[in-house]
Amino acid sequence: MDSPEYTPMFEVVQEKLTAIFRLHGAMNSEPPILTPVLDPAENPEDILLLDKRGQVVSLPSNGLVPFAREAKRRNYDRIKRFQFFNAYRPK
Repeated sequence: MDSPEYTPMFEVVQEKLTAIFRLHGAMNSEPPILTPVLDPAENPEDILLLDKRGQVVSLPSNGLVPFAREAKRRNYDRIKRFQFFNAYRPK
């Protein structure tokens, strides 16, 4: 399958935005993409998977939860960050 014609433009825009964010002191942060699920019935629209240990995990529908988990784990007090990623939502 061929890539869409706008792919090169997306890369240019992403590089420009990255340069601007870094100029203002932000860092690119890529937290883990899979997050553990405590109650699968809580969000029935989430995409649920099993990890290699058999634990139920989900793909993020936004970037806040994975980053919040990483910020707590690393004891961030204050951070400027950006991230380009795919959000997974059911159709």
